[in-house]
Amino acid sequence: MPNEINKQILSDVNTGTDQLKNQAIEMSKSLDIPLVYSCRV
Repeated sequence: MPNEINKQILSDVNTGTDQLKNQAIEMSKSLDIPLVYSCRV
C-alpha cells in the first residue's frame, strides 16, 4: 500500500473528528491495515 495513503489514514485517526476516525477505521478494515488500530485512543 502506498505510504502516503497510510499516513493520511493515520492522520485522520489522530486528528480527525469521530466521523473521520470511524471512516478511517472502516477503511483500514477493508484494506487490512493494523497500524490504524494501534493509534486509536
